[in-house]
Amino acid sequence: MDDAFMAALADGGFQIGELAKHYYPGGTDITALDYDEFLRQTNTLLKQENVIIYEAVIQVGLFFIRRDILVKTGNTIKLIEVKSKSYNKDTDSFFGTKVLILKEWRPYLEVVAFQVHVLRKAMPNCIITPHLMMTDKTVTVQTDGLNQKFKLVRSANNRRGVEVANTLTSADLKRKILITVPVDEAVGIILKDTDSISGVARTFTELYANDTRAPVHIGVHCDKCQFKFSRRKVLSIRESLSPSSLQVRSQCQPDNLVKPLAEQWIGRVEIYHRWQHW
Repeated sequence: MDDAFMAALADGGFQIGELAKHYYPGGTDITALDYDEFLRQTNTLLKQENVIIYEAVIQVGLFFIRRDILVKTGNTIKLIEVKSKSYNKDTDSFFGTKVLILKEWRPYLEVVAFQVHVLRKAMPNCIITPHLMMTDKTVTVQTDGLNQKFKLVRSANNRRGVEVANTLTSADLKRKILITVPVDEAVGIILKDTDSISGVARTFTELYANDTRAPVHIGVHCDKCQFKFSRRKVLSIRESLSPSSLQVRSQCQPDNLVKPLAEQWIGRVEIYHRWQHW
């Protein structure tokens, strides 16, 4: 096994995303920097009967999604969300005995569920089949130095990406180390819960349309969030909110307060930030 490559896959999504494209060859990679151009290129490609699109962009009203891989065959769309998470088809399951969807899988599945929700609105006459694509725990890498053929780079405008070496061969890709897992059942369960996806999306849309600050519930749980703010910023935020909305516990110190969503603190919630940047 090429441990270096497997470790790289676990650490980030850039290499695994680029590798995934090679398992669905012949597609068009949309690399525009402007969102309007993203939409224009995607809509043009979707007019084809059969097409594979990498980084497809779909927008319905304020709902905006950007997909890793989209495979259109007639009126059927295979939606593939690539994640740097491992999966064993023999032992792993999305479902639990006490809960319908296991906690560790729910964030990934909610992302896909929202994508399906938007795609169904954008293309109501199409059949959407959602999938997660992850590293396969049961497969070993047989190509030495495979990680060196997917080099992490930065462009002139400082955007991260992957440069694929011209030494990558079909033999390197013959033994697939990524597995495509259907998630129709799990997504169906989530979409049936109106409070889970459509309800939250509707709430965020109303907040954004009305330019209204989202309610913030600050507590000790915020300490686990990756988004940290300075003491001065936190105190200024607290002064702008009503006491009832803060719900600050006595053991929650200002230095540990954080923002749970990217746009809440500046008073706007862009719908795709919640689901695209989980």
